[in-house]
Amino acid sequence: SVQSQKLHPDVGSLHNGQWIAVWGDERGSSRDIYGQNIQMDGILGPVNVQGELEIHPDTVICDDSGPHYVYVINNTEENVIVESAIFQFGYCHIGFPSAPQFPYTVDAGDSLVMEIGVVPGSLALYDYVDEYLDITTSEGDFQVVFLIDPELLANVGGINSNIFQITAFPNPSSVNVNFNIQSGLNENLTLDIYNPLGEKIKSFTIIAGSGKGEEVIWDRRDDNGTEVRPGLYTYRIGNGANGQSGKIMITR
Repeated sequence: SVQSQKLHPDVGSLHNGQWIAVWGDERGSSRDIYGQNIQMDGILGPVNVQGELEIHPDTVICDDSGPHYVYVINNTEENVIVESAIFQFGYCHIGFPSAPQFPYTVDAGDSLVMEIGVVPGSLALYDYVDEYLDITTSEGDFQVVFLIDPELLANVGGINSNIFQITAFPNPSSVNVNFNIQSGLNENLTLDIYNPLGEKIKSFTIIAGSGKGEEVIWDRRDDNGTEVRPGLYTYRIGNGANGQSGKIMITR
């Protein structure tokens, strides 16, 4: 018989003492270890050892408005629970256009595909803006980095200061959140509110008027009429091309 003196540690427990070759293959964004051996009946055949849970990619470069995709690939032999996927808000709004229902079970050998939407936010000061997605699973915690091209972001410094004069009063102990809006644009504006998971929960359309100030009152309910929970919310107001964003803290 032919016997190898160099056994790969990942397949060492599976060999039959007659290995003639062991190699790794990382193509296709998954790690596979193969052992070519002479079976006891003389038949040549590969031995494939399952890998680990993989998050792909771990860095997303956003050079357009998306959509982009993040894959949770279960290379293990057991089911994996994706407990949550939460965005850390910064300059952009990143969210799920169609949010997965967590916790989500990824069967062995299967994967979860998460579509990510990137909505332009406010002023960018650097070459690329870092945003993050924290993924918690039964196999451990992972983080995906989003590098946002600043050309996607509305350059607030280039907008006439009279166009957007927006103040948001978080009113953490009040029922309502008030927006005082002054726009010099002769077109409608949209006010969108996002929950801590990046999901859009409420939208207002502000009809172009005579240039007078307009007050929008949010009663802290989503589009379904359900009162939102305490947390850090994000608003964005704009006309599609230009916009401004900010935070709303609700404490109770």
